Amino acid sequence: QQVHFVGPLADVSPVYCAANVLAHPTLEDTFAMVVIEAMAHGLPVVVSSREYCGISALLTHGENAVVLDHPQDAPALAAALQGVLADTHKSDALSAAGKVFASQHSWSAAALAYEALYVRLLNKE
Repeated sequence: QQVHFVGPLADVSPVYCAANVLAHPTLEDTFAMVVIEAMAHGLPVVVSSREYCGISALLTHGENAVVLDHPQDAPALAAALQGVLADTHKSDALSAAGKVFASQHSWSAAALAYEALYVRLLNKE
């Protein structure tokens, strides 16, 4: 009754707004854009470590995300989710730090970073 499979959606914002946390215990995801989307919507995130999920290389456990050692460790996932959901202070802190992280990794931020790189490279010639 707590989990709903909604299928493909044109606009995912209502789903993020209805959620309390994003759990992304993946075995293989090169970057995990879903994590940034969730963070941008203010959700705390629980995600697999960098060996399984590329974005985790940019995250800091306990600061802007809860990073799982292994995605198939169900008790650890349950404890991480329970810890976020039971501790309003922790949830709020993860949410706020996640919003900052998402803003630093937006499409516009990425475009500006590439533009700066190209300008530096062109100026070296």
